Amino acid sequence: MHWPEIKKPDLIFFDPPYYTKKEKEYKENSDNAITIFDYHRILSETGWKVTHRIECPLSSERMSGGEVKKMQEKRILGTVGRSLIIAKRR
Repeated sequence: MHWPEIKKPDLIFFDPPYYTKKEKEYKENSDNAITIFDYHRILSETGWKVTHRIECPLSSERMSGGEVKKMQEKRILGTVGRSLIIAKRR
C-alpha cells in the first residue's frame, strides 16, 4: 500500500493544530485560527455532505492548575474535548 491512495476516501479524520502549536499566528492575526466552521465549509466545497457533528468530551485532568488559573484571571472559557464531524460523499 502506498500513500497517497489513488482511490477516493470514504472516511477522513481531521486532527487540527492545537492552539499552543499555532499560538503565535493566532495572536498576530486571529483570522488564521481554524474553526469547526472552516472544516464544514471545506468539506461542503469538496463534495462532502456533513451528516453529524458530535462533541467528544475529554477529561479535565488534561489541564494543569496553572492553566486553569490563567484562564480564570483572563476570564477565558476553556473546553476540553474534540469535535467529530461525520460526512458522506454527495
